[in-house]
Amino acid sequence: MLERLKSLLLLVLIGICIRFTGLYFSRVHAPAPLLVAPAPSLVELPEEEVPSSYIDLFAPQYMLVHNYDDHYCIDAEQEQYQKLWEALKAAVDEAKNSVEASKAELIPIKAADWQRAALLSYEYRYAGPLQFHYWWLAASKATLQRFPEEVYFNRILIPLGESSIYLMNTRTEEMWRWRWADEANANLFPSISRLNLGSSQRARVARLPEGVQLVPGSQIYTPQGTLTKPEILASLPISEANKASIVKRFFSITPRMHKTDSLGNGVIVENYITARQQVLSLHNTGLIHYTENPPKPPAGAPGGTTVEQFQQVFNFVLSRGGWPKGAVSAGMEPIPSGTDKPGYRFQFVQLYGGVPVIDFVPTLSIEVVPGGVKSYHRLLYNIIKPGYFQFQVRGVEDALAQAAPAIGSRKVSDVYLAYYQRPYILSEDAPFRSDPMYLYPVWAIELSDGDQLLVHAYKLLNDPGLIKP
Repeated sequence: MLERLKSLLLLVLIGICIRFTGLYFSRVHAPAPLLVAPAPSLVELPEEEVPSSYIDLFAPQYMLVHNYDDHYCIDAEQEQYQKLWEALKAAVDEAKNSVEASKAELIPIKAADWQRAALLSYEYRYAGPLQFHYWWLAASKATLQRFPEEVYFNRILIPLGESSIYLMNTRTEEMWRWRWADEANANLFPSISRLNLGSSQRARVARLPEGVQLVPGSQIYTPQGTLTKPEILASLPISEANKASIVKRFFSITPRMHKTDSLGNGVIVENYITARQQVLSLHNTGLIHYTENPPKPPAGAPGGTTVEQFQQVFNFVLSRGGWPKGAVSAGMEPIPSGTDKPGYRFQFVQLYGGVPVIDFVPTLSIEVVPGGVKSYHRLLYNIIKPGYFQFQVRGVEDALAQAAPAIGSRKVSDVYLAYYQRPYILSEDAPFRSDPMYLYPVWAIELSDGDQLLVHAYKLLNDPGLIKP
């Protein structure tokens, strides 16, 4: 009996070795099973959806609750996220008609003011800077307030003991305070005790490696306990079977001009070009890229305001791939338009299980000018399901130490877990394949200059550390 058990155990170990060896040679970094536990039940397959309102596309990536020395991190899949997001929208609706809000005066503040206000507060962290005037207009739906269009933010702070809202832009290191309500924020938002926060949401302030600096006023928070994450199984969005339907989303008639380019290393690009110089490029890496030159509208024609331009963006994405479930804004910025009104670049990121699925290039980016959309960049995986096992991830301090040489003298604005993978099965012989592959967790390190570093999050025997683009 004992010999049979030994033989069975040996077969199991051989099977595990074969699995991880196969993953390694297919360029998926195989996690060492330092802590193995069954993954959660299958998560619903992300699908195309119509957001209930524009403002829900400009929701935060995650939230923090600060109760003096106690901190909690809330992702988009947790019930407290929805409570605090709905509370913020309701507070905007209430504040837009208040006597104080009518002044609409943003007062510059220092990092010490932000840190003092954060002691008892709710903090909303965004994936990229947003124009505050547009965000407020979208949130309030109709408002008399007018804010400077050069004010961009990627953090909102709601101190519960005040009647003010605080804004921060970690790229420019600017901070503002605005007294927006006639009553204290504690009357507009649920109390911390009513959120029923759990021990698994507890976070602590990360200890920084020597020489690593933070953006003034900011802090890095990390889960208190041991953290585990599964890989997630996904496939590329372009295959031989669906290429034709993708082209039809952009053109009613397939353009006659069609050429295929080889970029090396198995990367293939199929280009479809119309007489109007509309160009659709399909990459076998999963990237869809579209460009055109919209006609300049006549003077005084509608379509020049930020709201009107985003309406064009919303409808364009809706009819050319759809909005992925879990999409939130990753930032917006003005771009030249060739007219007296600026255009804008809007970027979005997909959240899966509350965790962003990212790349070294934007995963969903749209450029729009008065006249129409001029550029569309889409790299979104089809998420199938989480892997069966969960594996322990390295601590954020370890990730920062791995990245310290690349960080150099730059300042860190945020660190969070994300999913990442580069397509690893590329062939010129069969370019558009839809083989499932695993996306794995990484620590994403955001820098104040807008750069992003990725560090493999699993504790590995063959530790790759910092991931190169």
